[in-house]
Amino acid sequence: MRRLKSRASDLLRSGVALFAVGSALAACTSAPPLSGSIKIQGSPSLLEVVSDTGGRFAEAHPLVRFNIALTGTSDGIALLCDGLAPLATAARDLTEAEKRSCRESNVSPVRLLLARDAVVLVTRPADGPGRCLSYAALYALLGVESFGVTTWDGSPLLPEAEKPSLPSGPLAIFGPPPSSGIMEVISDQGLSQEASARGTEATARGDYTNFESEALVRDATIRTPGSLGVLTLAGLNIKGRAISPVSINTGDGCVEPSARNVRSALYPLTRPSFIFVSEQAVADSPALKAFVDLMLDPSTTPAIKRSGGILPTQAEATKVRQTWASAVAKAGSDK
Repeated sequence: MRRLKSRASDLLRSGVALFAVGSALAACTSAPPLSGSIKIQGSPSLLEVVSDTGGRFAEAHPLVRFNIALTGTSDGIALLCDGLAPLATAARDLTEAEKRSCRESNVSPVRLLLARDAVVLVTRPADGPGRCLSYAALYALLGVESFGVTTWDGSPLLPEAEKPSLPSGPLAIFGPPPSSGIMEVISDQGLSQEASARGTEATARGDYTNFESEALVRDATIRTPGSLGVLTLAGLNIKGRAISPVSINTGDGCVEPSARNVRSALYPLTRPSFIFVSEQAVADSPALKAFVDLMLDPSTTPAIKRSGGILPTQAEATKVRQTWASAVAKAGSDK
């Protein structure tokens, strides 16, 4: 009987010892809570997505602080390449000069496509039916040689075939500032073809009225007779059919701005929404890695849709996840 009690005591002591060892191991292997700060700079085109993701991330990781200043793509990329911001949102790809700047600073930016958007020209329905403009007409109305033109049919550069479809009344142009990503799309994809043929600069005329807020551009377009506004597809959809989108004649017919035509690359005035992440910063910041994981998670899809963004194709989304996984693995091996 004493032997049985002794054996039971031995087993009990062994069990307690094993439990203590197991608890100690669990304490050693459980990850500490994420902390530190994440600085995000760049294009405001992803403001809603960044805000939504940041809010959800903060609930799960309250010790992580955010420093967010979305003042423009160029600003964000400059800070990324200088090593001053680990994550930049962008409405375009890096220029060759920016790639060189990153290399010189030993910063390896990881490019991840989150969504696409389209730049849309809009008019008031009260000014007539929806219009379709060729690249030549677009240049005649918005290009540098149209400076001072105050009526729709006042530019001598307008193609004769398109004049009958345009009104003869006043022309008032509204858009974002010339330095915005939206106007970069107009210059690079809408005006460059004609500007190159005429030997001029591919930039918008300098006398249009610009506003910092897309809402102000939209409101001015709605209330001004003869207006031509420059918005994004996301900005257009906020007001439904209160303003009319202008189709673009690419040479193969008129193409209206729509999610389908953007995904299929038929509509020409489009821009991507990227995030660029410093590979070196990922190696030093588990919080940054976890935040980007959340941005690429399907749970972020509703925020992208609410912001008016057009989701990448399935193949593109798969490639983005593979790119990120490879970058994380490389950052871990380089640490």
